[in-house]
Amino acid sequence: MNFGITGQLTTRSNQADVLNIRTSVSTITSTSSSGNVGAIFGSNQNKNCSVINTNVINCNLSSQTSVGGLLGEQASNLSVIDTVIYQANVSGQSYIGGLIGLQSQTILVQNMSVSLVNASVSQSSSYVGGLVGYQSSALSFNNLTISQSNVTASASWCYIGGLIGSTSYQITITKSKITGIRIVYGSNAQYGIILGFKEASGAGVTFSITSSSSSANYFNNILQADCTSLTNNWSKLQC
Repeated sequence: MNFGITGQLTTRSNQADVLNIRTSVSTITSTSSSGNVGAIFGSNQNKNCSVINTNVINCNLSSQTSVGGLLGEQASNLSVIDTVIYQANVSGQSYIGGLIGLQSQTILVQNMSVSLVNASVSQSSSYVGGLVGYQSSALSFNNLTISQSNVTASASWCYIGGLIGSTSYQITITKSKITGIRIVYGSNAQYGIILGFKEASGAGVTFSITSSSSSANYFNNILQADCTSLTNNWSKLQC
């Protein structure tokens, strides 16, 4: 079962475009063990999809698995451009993200603002991220701002990231700002303000250098400030 403005985009067409959408004060709750939940799409199976100039504001989304502020499950190529997610609460047992819960195909994110997101998982050995819970295909961020958000996994052995919970592929980040991220984790967790865990030797984060800065808040020219893990002033950027 898939839940959102559109439950599921299928593979019947080569291209689907979502333009100029604003959704606010929405609540979607699924009790299905296989329910994918997102404010726009529960699941994207379309060959190519673009989400452009879309605002998701004040949403509360929950399911047992695959919950995202925009999409629950992303299984086809996706571009997200000029989009805002503001005041989103996303929760479930596993694969939870402020943008996408579970990603298995290429995503390009450009000019996006995410703030006041609360992403949480309740089950041990689960994946949760401020943007993506679990990623297994190419993911690029250009001009991303994420701020004042909480990522929580109080159970043990979880994978928790301010951006990405866990990856088995490459992530590219350019001209982006990460501020005010708070991570709460249980015992034996893998966590990081950007990436919680990388599962493959070739996986990880590539930062594109765009300008120089001597500020201690910059990590490879990505601004990261006022972020905490529990009571620490600074949590580690990567595992």
